[in-house]
Amino acid sequence: MRIGKLTAINYSQLKVKISSEIRGGSVNLYGNIYYFGNIGSYLKITNAIGEVIICEVISIFDSDLHQEKFSFDIESNRELLIKPIGTINKLKEFNLGVGVFPSLYSDVSIVTYEDMEIILRTNNEPQNDSYTDGITHESFSLGISKNLINYLIDVNIDSFFNIHSAVLGNSGSGKSNTIAHIIQEIHHKESYSAIGSRVLVFDVNGEYKKAFTNDLNANISIKYYKPNIKNDSDGYQPFYLPHFLLTIDEWSAFLLATEATQRPFWDKVLQESYRFYRIGSSSGEDQEKFVNYLRDRVCNCIYSTLNTADTDTAKITTAASILGSI
Repeated sequence: MRIGKLTAINYSQLKVKISSEIRGGSVNLYGNIYYFGNIGSYLKITNAIGEVIICEVISIFDSDLHQEKFSFDIESNRELLIKPIGTINKLKEFNLGVGVFPSLYSDVSIVTYEDMEIILRTNNEPQNDSYTDGITHESFSLGISKNLINYLIDVNIDSFFNIHSAVLGNSGSGKSNTIAHIIQEIHHKESYSAIGSRVLVFDVNGEYKKAFTNDLNANISIKYYKPNIKNDSDGYQPFYLPHFLLTIDEWSAFLLATEATQRPFWDKVLQESYRFYRIGSSSGEDQEKFVNYLRDRVCNCIYSTLNTADTDTAKITTAASILGSI
């Protein structure tokens, strides 16, 4: 449904005149109420090659110009400043960016629920899977948008979990509840849910155990781990950090080592510690190899001591202290 005309075109911003026939901030389209004109809402414009340009409202203002002669239905004083963000092509696929801009006085229309499904890539129905005789789910429900009034937001599963995502908000705004809702949504779908998926939750504040209890999730294997405990306690199992699998980059980040001085030192220390560990954990030729390395290190230490000490007493004392410390 048309709500206005395009009156100015810039490479990053477009100006829209609201139609004089529309008095409020909402329209009725096929029995659905659509709100427009609020900051962050979306409008669409069709360009010359039939592509639909999706734009975001970034400013609302009242024009000081008075139109005496009516033309192109732009005599209204209400104006919007919108920013183009993406394009829906003829194949009903949404892509970020705009190639061909619309022409002056193009119609500006409401973004419908069907358009939002194309933008969020949730317009595909669940498909039957021939291998499992089940249903392949394409999306999950995230809730109702607070910015786009009355819009139900569904998110494509593949698109969401193939990128990094962040849930932002103040304390008590529901960030943990949102994450728990997402995980529950994808695992509670009937027939061919998230089979084979593994989700690791680092629960710093102990908030997620109530959301993921074994009593309410019989079809999901849930395990709780907790550091600094030796035995099972309150449903938690002991968590052990596999420090022997950490790389030098991970050790440097853990120890907050500086790049110029501390990182080379810790690199050498970790390599020596690994060799000492291999002496006790290996056997046969591997053990002999590391034992010979230890002997070589001891001989080099004693040799350097003999070359630097001045008296025989100092040489014997230094060598004995080296062997005693080992």
